[in-house]
Amino acid sequence: MNQSSLLGLDLSDNQISGLIPNWIWNITNGYLNLSSNLLVGFQRGFVIPTVGYLDLHSNQLSGEIPIPTEVGAYVDDSRNNFSSSIPAEIGNRLPNAWFFSISYNMLSGPIPPSICNGSHLEILNLSNNRFSGTIPKCLIDKGIATLRVLNLQNNNLTANIMGTFPEGCTLRTLELNGNHLEGEVPNSLANCVNVEVLNLGTNNIIGKFPCFLANLSKLRILVLRSNKFHRNISYRANYLWPKLQIIDLAFKNFSGILPASFFSQRKAMMDGGNA
Repeated sequence: MNQSSLLGLDLSDNQISGLIPNWIWNITNGYLNLSSNLLVGFQRGFVIPTVGYLDLHSNQLSGEIPIPTEVGAYVDDSRNNFSSSIPAEIGNRLPNAWFFSISYNMLSGPIPPSICNGSHLEILNLSNNRFSGTIPKCLIDKGIATLRVLNLQNNNLTANIMGTFPEGCTLRTLELNGNHLEGEVPNSLANCVNVEVLNLGTNNIIGKFPCFLANLSKLRILVLRSNKFHRNISYRANYLWPKLQIIDLAFKNFSGILPASFFSQRKAMMDGGNA
């Protein structure tokens, strides 16, 4: 409590309980890790100062989600009991953040478009909450330009996937499963040539087998289960996705024959993914 020049403080993976005291924000200038404890909240009047790395995941924190500071580069509030909505201006507080996770909480309401103002975000994880409304169009058009991981799975998001995935899209993981998304898979998703994980399962997406994603040569996991896809699976399936390790097409209206050669050519399924 009497320290004033610590560069970092790591008290993670203990059994510290109670409230996070206000004095703790004054003893570190850069790194604070209180994750994996039994903390339940904040003392009244707390203000998060200039902490560049803040990890509060896996506690029992509740109430409103804490608003990060503008200098924060890494913010992890996941696996708590926060139950508010995201502040409308949240993205304006993430100008320098490359990692932002609030997954596994009870957050609700819409995803505010200001999230796109986090222009350096590489990992954005809003999964396993109760968010509703649509995926902000700007998140596809603009925010996607820097993202490597976009995880919105297991929420209550609705409507079509609006926007255009840009050329030069840097996505490696896109997880939108477990929502109520409709419409067809955007053709522009083919611009995300570095995608390794694509999970669109358990939605209301329509259309035919997405052979237009044939150029996703790095794809390892493809989940399309429990949607409203239909029609014949093209013979071109033999030549798709040479690195594919997991494919889930369960509960579909696909027709036709999936050739045995589709599986015999999936060498990545046989050698532990070293193909």
